[in-house]
Amino acid sequence: MRSGELSFKDVVHYRTTYLYALRPEMIEQAYDCVVDVGKSSDLNDMIAAMQAGGRPADIRHYQVCFDDGPFFEFFAASFEACIS
Repeated sequence: MRSGELSFKDVVHYRTTYLYALRPEMIEQAYDCVVDVGKSSDLNDMIAAMQAGGRPADIRHYQVCFDDGPFFEFFAASFEACIS
């Protein structure tokens, strides 16, 4: 058994979806790994809101899902993993 820590830097928004609301594709795309979603519509909306407020908008959209959920989404500047 190994343990680790996921660290998301400069998080501006996050959401959590629990087991009963998970769609199969959510689990398939991000099960047991952190995925950089790329230019999602949610990310574009977040960037537009930040820019409208005059704030820097150098963020990315990340997803990760663990056994039976929850499914996490982070809108953050960066991500790193430390495994021990």
